[in-house]
Amino acid sequence: MQPVWRMAAELFAASFLEICPEVIFSDIWVGRKGFYLECTLPVNDELFRRIEERMKEKIRAGISPRVFTMSTKNVIEYLKTIKQYKLARAIDRSEPEVEIIKIGEYLGVLKGPIDTDLTKIGAIHLERRNDGVYGITFPTKEELKEFRKQKPQSHNDLFVLSDEEIYWTPEGTKFRKKIEEKITNYLQEKKFEEVEFSGDIGWYGEKKVFTILEEEVDSRLECGPADHPLQKIFFCANSSLQMFEDFSRIMPFLFEKEEDRFTVDGWIILSQEGSGVKIWIDRLSGILVEKRDFIL
Repeated sequence: MQPVWRMAAELFAASFLEICPEVIFSDIWVGRKGFYLECTLPVNDELFRRIEERMKEKIRAGISPRVFTMSTKNVIEYLKTIKQYKLARAIDRSEPEVEIIKIGEYLGVLKGPIDTDLTKIGAIHLERRNDGVYGITFPTKEELKEFRKQKPQSHNDLFVLSDEEIYWTPEGTKFRKKIEEKITNYLQEKKFEEVEFSGDIGWYGEKKVFTILEEEVDSRLECGPADHPLQKIFFCANSSLQMFEDFSRIMPFLFEKEEDRFTVDGWIILSQEGSGVKIWIDRLSGILVEKRDFIL
């Protein structure tokens, strides 16, 4: 997480609230690839333009955001006065005090380091993402242009995000199935056989089997559908990460090895669980869509 992204997120929220006092934020979060704001109000291109201009006005005016500690009770009451009820409910009431940032009438609760030097925000990229807003900043306009040049303009040819659900198009479904087919072929080469079951994987004993599961995980939609709440996962019983040392030969990635997992750009792609290994298909396919470097 970059402290300047936290500042950009809070400045965006303050500017958004000034232009649209009716907006309600449910979460403001900074991740590995930018910042995210979940909100109730749809954002179109014209509104994005107005918010970004308001952000730039504040930067040019040299405003100084105030960061200080405030009692949890007073923060909750203040958020209620500006109708940010969801943010108020999200505060941990077991803590007597919280660190906050104040920009005009806006008050935000800080969850990590922040750089209040607005001049470091630089060039800003904003886009709609599911039911919220994704943003990232760059020190120079040239770096922003390079980012936009490499970033696909739309994923709609492969999938559509709507009402917190993922709808893969026929073309996108073919894309997903080819990824799954490559993984299945890899496992079969390793003498694994596919099974379906609704009980305990331990029933299969020492047999080398694999199946596809669905698990619920935290959602931030950092990479298309890469971290959607419901993850599709290959589970390979009686296997270890060592077996996947040559997995990169079927996927165009350089994996980073940790103790019990392989990652790409910080995302867990393979992880050890007991005597089995999980392959996170949604994260894998989401990153492949984002990178656009998987030739089918």
